Amino acid sequence: MRALLGRAAFWPFLPKLVSVDGREPELVTGLEGQEGLWHATGSLVARRPRIWLASVLLLVAASAGVLQLKADGVPQTDVILTASNAVDGQDALVRHFDAGSGSPAVVVADQGKAQEVLDTVKAADAVDEAYLLAQGSVPITGAPGTSSAPDVREGKVLINATLDSAADSLEAEEAVKALREEVKRVDPGALVGGVTATALDTNTTAQRDLVIIITVVLVVILFILMLRSVLAPVLLVLSVVLSLCC
Repeated sequence: MRALLGRAAFWPFLPKLVSVDGREPELVTGLEGQEGLWHATGSLVARRPRIWLASVLLLVAASAGVLQLKADGVPQTDVILTASNAVDGQDALVRHFDAGSGSPAVVVADQGKAQEVLDTVKAADAVDEAYLLAQGSVPITGAPGTSSAPDVREGKVLINATLDSAADSLEAEEAVKALREEVKRVDPGALVGGVTATALDTNTTAQRDLVIIITVVLVVILFILMLRSVLAPVLLVLSVVLSLCC
């Protein structure tokens, strides 16, 4: 950047050539000759370098709240803060029907273990109703006049499971986790999908990627800075981590 832009690369603190006591002009960089808050702050740190200890203690105190942080998502109905027909409709659904009726969990199971998986799903604590699907996504309920043959695709059948919690709730996500464990005991190849499962997997992946990306970025920055020094970059990265936690 210095080669391409010259002194403009250092904007807004452009280096200046200053003549001192009649000697040849010297290049002055940084905040020399500047005034204001940051110049005073830099001068204070230069005179008392151990002031960083006070800064660290302040950051640690301000970071105490991170222990109460819950970044595992919120229901979609809580995201809407104003009056909404969608929220009112969900509330009415919960009052009069099974909360998960609109977005059931979907289980894909092996044809040969369909009945065992169905029984397992029905026995799950958070499931109010479960049924196999025939062609055309018609539920197989055993009632007169209904189809009794499940729709089989490449040896797989589809089971709908109505949860007793709203599809966008944390309770529904916990139910999907438990359901996945239970059906895999019967059919290791069984899959549990649906709206709730998609939200759960998205949230889990995002949290995992967040930890990985932040760690990789900090390690790379630390490595680059340590090419010139060892202790200072470590303190710098630690201060950045603390500031992000505030």
